[in-house]
Amino acid sequence: MEYDEAESRRTERAYLSPEIVQQRARTLEIINASIGENIVDVGCGPGLLAHSLATAVGPTGSVTCVDSSAAMIGLAQNRCKDLPNVSYVEADVAKLPFDATSIDAVTCMQLLLYVANVKKTLTEMYRVLVPGGRLYIIETDWRSTVVHSNDDNLTEKIVSAWDAAVPNARLPARLGPILRDAGFESIQTEAIPLLSTDADPQGFAMSALKQCVVEAIAQERVSAAKGETWLDEFSDLGADDRFFFCVNRFLFTVLKPR
Repeated sequence: MEYDEAESRRTERAYLSPEIVQQRARTLEIINASIGENIVDVGCGPGLLAHSLATAVGPTGSVTCVDSSAAMIGLAQNRCKDLPNVSYVEADVAKLPFDATSIDAVTCMQLLLYVANVKKTLTEMYRVLVPGGRLYIIETDWRSTVVHSNDDNLTEKIVSAWDAAVPNARLPARLGPILRDAGFESIQTEAIPLLSTDADPQGFAMSALKQCVVEAIAQERVSAAKGETWLDEFSDLGADDRFFFCVNRFLFTVLKPR
């Protein structure tokens, strides 16, 4: 997926949904950033997490937003324009432009599923962290998706298309051993369910389901007409207060040994 201007803004709208706001609040609680820390947000997206982190570390700390998408960097810059302790780097996440042992914490939200070589990317994060530095990762297992639909077989066919569209599907179940191989220790994992009963066309749930349809059509699993009919059903369910969507995200907290 290429995050151009339109796709970046769609993602920004979806990430303002209540379930993602709740996820972000829990993530910030776990990170518990301290005044003066230097944090890198790898795959910063529209800068929502970075903004809160920059406020937490204060003027003596710093947050660097890293993303390979110029459009995402632009959204982050606009969001954090009043925070002078935020900087921005458009870069390959597998080649971070930071000195070794220079960063207190790295955050990596919903990025690794797109990365061709997960271990190489994690090793690079390990390199830049100080001894005892923290890494925070969130990834989703779309096998955990629960959707209320009148056609379960069609739903499975469409939702499973997402796994075939990314290099590292179903990553959460495999991530622990990869992190250990990269040198990290003290791995802690917490499930964060994303539950929505609101079929808001701009919300996270409907945005995710629409993207699944795009991939299912591209993979010729369903016709465009079939996909559109499937999406229309959710609008009807929402109007009748019968919409239900839930998927599990997993927050990994790990340490670089001292």
